[in-house]
Amino acid sequence: MRRIIGVAAILTLVLVPQASGQSAADTVAIKQAALDYIEGWYEGSAERMERALHPDLAKRTVVNNPQTQRSMIRHLTKSMMVEITRSGGGSSAPEKKDKCSVYVLDIFNNVASVKAVSPDFVDYLHIVRWNEGWKIVNVLWDPNIREVSLSAEERARYVGTYDLGQMQVRIYEEGESLMAQATGQPATKLDYMGDHVFVVSADTNIRLTFEVEGDRAVAFVLQQAGQTVRAPRVP
Repeated sequence: MRRIIGVAAILTLVLVPQASGQSAADTVAIKQAALDYIEGWYEGSAERMERALHPDLAKRTVVNNPQTQRSMIRHLTKSMMVEITRSGGGSSAPEKKDKCSVYVLDIFNNVASVKAVSPDFVDYLHIVRWNEGWKIVNVLWDPNIREVSLSAEERARYVGTYDLGQMQVRIYEEGESLMAQATGQPATKLDYMGDHVFVVSADTNIRLTFEVEGDRAVAFVLQQAGQTVRAPRVP
């Protein structure tokens, strides 16, 4: 019996990390990891994003599957986040970096919970003590969206067909909403953010910014996964 208890005690010492008290330096490092994550996105800094993330990062959000109209989880890994950031991330609007805030919600021993708020996203971060620093290991996020309503007259200015090169995108009205349908793809709802900017309701990382002359859109700029493509209206 004593031998069994002794082995159990040894295993406990090996498997359970020693608790560490928090210091002011820990709080600063936790905040810095969150800032590297969100500010690095708007800077397009792969170096800052790389520094912030744990190798086993799991980043998730709930999106709508346009084919089934059912909820699904969208997963992102560290390598995906670093590459998307390197491709530009949110650097098309660098001024948004100055509107980001981070809030440390709780710290206990080797783990911390942080809320990061930016003009585009609300992220809940789990941050862990990792070797000599702190790294983000889990992210659960949602778009920071406040949809703006449009009148029938305002919706009409965007209705039309636009040329993306290898495919065309039809913008049309359905009830009081605008829909987008690319060649051979299912239709998806667009949510209006103001200033001629829409996001795809099923995936708010996809953004369409329309160029309007007078009372008619002449093109839109598509931003997706760090790429930017202009689509002129088909005459």
